[in-house]
Amino acid sequence: MTTTQHAIDMLQEPRLPESDVAQRVIDGLVGGLPMTFAAEYAGVSAQVVYDWLRRGEQYCDALNIGTANEQDAPYYRFFTNLRVALAERSLTEVANIRRLSRNDWRGSAWLLSRWHPNEFGNKAVLEHQGTTPVQHQVIQPTDKESLQEVLKVLEEAGAYTPKPKQIEAVADE
Repeated sequence: MTTTQHAIDMLQEPRLPESDVAQRVIDGLVGGLPMTFAAEYAGVSAQVVYDWLRRGEQYCDALNIGTANEQDAPYYRFFTNLRVALAERSLTEVANIRRLSRNDWRGSAWLLSRWHPNEFGNKAVLEHQGTTPVQHQVIQPTDKESLQEVLKVLEEAGAYTPKPKQIEAVADE
């Protein structure tokens, strides 16, 4: 297929996610490709895949309250097939890390730091070399309000100057 033909195909109405296209998306993502590349590998845009996933998730929600539309069942199957495939890939990778950890402790340390970040994650160490005692606190904002508070404190201290696009992005979140 030529590049031009590939571009034309991507602009046409996307096929249902039960086609070989959906399987190529899944194969690409399971293979480690980011969404954009996995979608291109399958011949659709990333937006099409995101739409499929959104419709699949909505179908799942509708199933729970008894209002599911059978026309969206293929999107649900794609959504669940992708989730299962990614979970299986994750299981394989974790098993690989654990296997390699038998000979090198760093794999186990890495897994523990991800599974239990409060107990085993990297801790920032700050040193002070002055006469005035200083207390440091590592702040990791977990929501938009916390992030905005931290950015405001940093800006007031002269340690941060937001760019116009950053201000809009934080405001939009």
